[in-house]
Amino acid sequence: MIAIPTFPKFDKLSVDHYDLIFGVTEKYDAYSDFNFISLFAWNTDNSAELSMLNDNLVIKLPDYLTGEDVLSLLGDNKIDKTINTLFEFTSGLKLVPEVVVNSINEPAQLIITEDPDNFDYIFSLSKLSKLEGHEYKWKRKRLNRLLRDYGKDLNFTDLSSDIREFKSRVLSIFDEWAKDDTRKAEDIAQEREAIIRLIDHSKNLPKILLTILRNSSSDIGFSINELGEPMSTCHFQKTILGYRNMDIVLTNHISRLLYERGSEDINWEQDLGIAGLRSFKQSYLPTNILKKYRITKP
Repeated sequence: MIAIPTFPKFDKLSVDHYDLIFGVTEKYDAYSDFNFISLFAWNTDNSAELSMLNDNLVIKLPDYLTGEDVLSLLGDNKIDKTINTLFEFTSGLKLVPEVVVNSINEPAQLIITEDPDNFDYIFSLSKLSKLEGHEYKWKRKRLNRLLRDYGKDLNFTDLSSDIREFKSRVLSIFDEWAKDDTRKAEDIAQEREAIIRLIDHSKNLPKILLTILRNSSSDIGFSINELGEPMSTCHFQKTILGYRNMDIVLTNHISRLLYERGSEDINWEQDLGIAGLRSFKQSYLPTNILKKYRITKP
């Protein structure tokens, strides 16, 4: 394990930082922006950096939408002093977890605003695996109909032991899914590269669950999750649009797997203000939201 330098010096993020970052993040709620695997996978241009300041973890990474440098921090030690130091190098902080904001002694000295586009969605794995109650009636009805009509032809495969085959099949699913995606080509390409990075390094990243959903003739969806206790993280999940509502089948299956392995909740990360993604995530009824903030000087 390598040490992280003290701010204002930074280290380029590498796989060797896993244990050190986990040693910080395990003390707090599982914010996706500080999740090592998420940081590593999306670091497709190798620009993500990290540092320590007053025993708080500081990260620098490109904004998810604009690509501009973002500074954020995670911790609860000498936060006022830490923020003031960071303001010597930036005009504002983004993706700031609520634990940091709650640790500020003099909030009136700052402009603190919620950033709902970057709130993390948290779901109960027990609820997603059972889909019980009136609130899940529509999801349960769709799931039962799909299992009745296609259940004999559907199967799930955990391909953790054959990474090359898994990658090939996942990318085929992704490319088919991407035909219906309306984002910019460069954004789709970056997500594809992030998936490749995660799969290529999955054997060096503990507790990664790699799953493919297949019908009788073709692969129709995949899910890549990080098993955690008490909270897991869904890093990537896609189902081909032509197979209507199959996301319910895949989500239900993955939720049962993670729940049976000791996880209680799952983080589906943020929606970035994308209306379709927000509607999709909210339809599964999150049980909690991890809030994030922007902080600037008055």
